[in-house]
Amino acid sequence: MLFGISDKQINFGENKIVSDILLKFSKLDDSWFDGYTTSWLGYEDGVNQNEYLRFAEHDLNDGQTHRHLINAVSNAKRALHMEVETLSNAYGVNVALKKYGSFPQRLSFLSSAGFFAKPRLLSKLNKLRNVVEHEYHIPKIEDAENFVDIVDLFVNAMQKHRQRYPCEVDMFNALDDTGKWHIRRIRCNLKAGELKLEILPVGIYYSSDLSYKCIRISESPEEYLLWLSHIIKANT
Repeated sequence: MLFGISDKQINFGENKIVSDILLKFSKLDDSWFDGYTTSWLGYEDGVNQNEYLRFAEHDLNDGQTHRHLINAVSNAKRALHMEVETLSNAYGVNVALKKYGSFPQRLSFLSSAGFFAKPRLLSKLNKLRNVVEHEYHIPKIEDAENFVDIVDLFVNAMQKHRQRYPCEVDMFNALDDTGKWHIRRIRCNLKAGELKLEILPVGIYYSSDLSYKCIRISESPEEYLLWLSHIIKANT
């Protein structure tokens, strides 16, 4: 993985360095990602994911008629879609919607970013929802219960990504392959799909003149997702 840092001239003590080099990282090491500054990713105004899940539980508890089963699946589906859309937007998809606009594409984004290993089960749930809503299929009670239970597990599992929403990441011994440069910190502007890597020569840890590399999902989705996946993994 090769990329350039900023083209400005930077001053470190008596030495001036023109940062027209390329940094090279043949791999990213999880041990580099050290201290985190995080915030809380809240909910949008109005009905949220947890409320839709409560509606779905009430639908199942109130009866097993066609109306109850269909409403349970529909409400759980709303919780699932709202959670996937909220998280994917919060972590950068909203600036790359041409590539990640559909629900399956958003699932793929979250999976690539390390939120969960494989999206197959959630994709199957979405297919059941499509059959119920678009082909007028009546779900069986077991299918409706499984749908609600799995969505509930998923929404609760994603809470950690709301509670520890990354703002900054302190880096430890994050050297490029030449051993001449290290990343001091990553500033995260995730809703804008940006990761700003603050870079200094090895041996210098603080300076008012920083060089940096900004990785944007709109410019390089694969590179952005690679770095984001390490941030997510180390943060959880």
